[in-house]
Amino acid sequence: MNKFVIFHKAKSNYAYAIDKTKIHLRLCTAVDDFKSVSVIYGDKYAWYSKSEKKMECVLKDTVYDYYQIQLNLVSKRFTYYFILKTFKKKVYVFTEKGLLTDINENKFNQYFFNFPYINYSDLHKVPKWIDKAVCYQIFPDRFNNGNPKLNPENVKKWGTKPTCDNFMGGDLPGITAKLGYLKKLGINTIYMTPFFKSNSNHKYDIIDYMEIDPNFGTKEDFLKLIDKAHSLGMKVFLDAVFNHCSTDFFAFQDVVVNGADSNFKDWFYINEFPIKLSKIFKAASDASSEDWYIDKKTGKNIISYECFGYYPGMPKFNTSNENVSNYLVNVGRYWIDEFDIDGWRLDVSNEIDHHFWRKFREEIKKTKQDILILGEIWDNGEPWLRGDQFDGVMNYGLTQSLKDYFAAGSITKDTFTYNINQLIFRNTSTANKAMLNFLDTHDTERFITAAKDNESRLILALGFILTFVGIPMIYYGTEIGMKGKGDPDCRKCMEWNEKKWNKNIFNSVKKLINIRKKEKALQSGTFKWIEINKGLISYTRTIDESSILIVMNNSNKKVKFKLPNDFKKGYDILNENNLSSIDKYGIKIIKNL
Repeated sequence: MNKFVIFHKAKSNYAYAIDKTKIHLRLCTAVDDFKSVSVIYGDKYAWYSKSEKKMECVLKDTVYDYYQIQLNLVSKRFTYYFILKTFKKKVYVFTEKGLLTDINENKFNQYFFNFPYINYSDLHKVPKWIDKAVCYQIFPDRFNNGNPKLNPENVKKWGTKPTCDNFMGGDLPGITAKLGYLKKLGINTIYMTPFFKSNSNHKYDIIDYMEIDPNFGTKEDFLKLIDKAHSLGMKVFLDAVFNHCSTDFFAFQDVVVNGADSNFKDWFYINEFPIKLSKIFKAASDASSEDWYIDKKTGKNIISYECFGYYPGMPKFNTSNENVSNYLVNVGRYWIDEFDIDGWRLDVSNEIDHHFWRKFREEIKKTKQDILILGEIWDNGEPWLRGDQFDGVMNYGLTQSLKDYFAAGSITKDTFTYNINQLIFRNTSTANKAMLNFLDTHDTERFITAAKDNESRLILALGFILTFVGIPMIYYGTEIGMKGKGDPDCRKCMEWNEKKWNKNIFNSVKKLINIRKKEKALQSGTFKWIEINKGLISYTRTIDESSILIVMNNSNKKVKFKLPNDFKKGYDILNENNLSSIDKYGIKIIKNL
């Protein structure tokens, strides 16, 4: 027994309320160390009425056993400890003091875990509509040109090789014109990268947060887009860039002009006055090394203000400043009030203070209760997912595991399973429902390119995100097999010539989305691994009496398997073929009867 592996923490992602009377408890142990785990729990003021319930080992890999239970409480006060029984019939208790052989229950305040009270305002509440969401990401300049009159003067021919600074002419009318295409594909949620006034093609360096870039259209164009999307049953969420802005943003320009006398100097992190923009930008354009911003004589940073990374064109906001936070919260409210958008994706959200995000959530949720708030965080987002800041985050951890296992084949099935288990237990079940799951984005290499153009591996990975817990998202063009290395190659123009589409990928995506939208178990069911063959990935999604078994073969050989008893009378709702073997790089979605 490895007692050092046993883990639980009260008031965390291992002990959290999901509503006024329900608690989720989790415990982690070394794999196969214990025959059973139970929890003793009750109201500490009425401990005589305590109860005991056995926990379920809901996930398992080669390293850990993951136990979980949902408790329906009578009292909103909750005190507890765990009973662990080994296969050799030894019994241990696990408490705040660690692993013990016995405890004095009269001294429970010294030993037991405690959830003092379930306060409704502390609950992590996410929009109900996300269970059914199937999302599609659009990079506006590269999706579709609906009004050539909006084109920038230096626009390139559609389909030109993308660079960091060229423009292709995509716009809001172009997106509106293709909503019917997205509807037929099965999409019901759209995420758009920024369309606010900016000099770049990506618009992450915003000049005016209250205006749409004139090359993308007008506010009337956006209102038409929103109205049509909503009439088709689609949600639309936008990209909020609150970490930084453009050097042409009015407040920063005031600092450039007036220096230390500017009323806006505290809106940013200015290290030295005056700000010599021309000198800084010349050094950046003449850069011959990665540390171009370091003055070789003095060793000082020549960028005299904090910015995103070391991009001088994107000065960083001081969101701790009340005037800044009020301005940005008003931006968030404005696009909801005026256009009824359905959510915000928050760029570089982990570099902004938690206090601001708590304020943002409180004010935005007042404006529209079922608004979706998603953070861009590339690593562990748990500190932002406790119900007081974000609903979910972009699930880059999942993306990397999918690329490693399905695209590159660089990790084993056991490692993949371990990675997924870690991601599931990293966050609460509520947060997991709101995670944005994707294979590629405007910031990453296209998945099919990472898979060396193996379309079967792409379809497998798409099958995973469309049957896994969370919000599945398709990056524009992934559904037709568009290829591309990292930025800017991953930002090619959408291909609208159907003769150039990969129809196998397109039809597979359409079919998988349709199944996701039909099956409630795939939308909001519990997740559990099921071992049917050591060479296959297999898991179930279950809700009430409905259960679906997903089987994936990430190998170049046909594999035989035996169905679990619960699925002996099931059928494959994806391919409707035999249930005793699976083709190379095949996927089966089997529904029980």
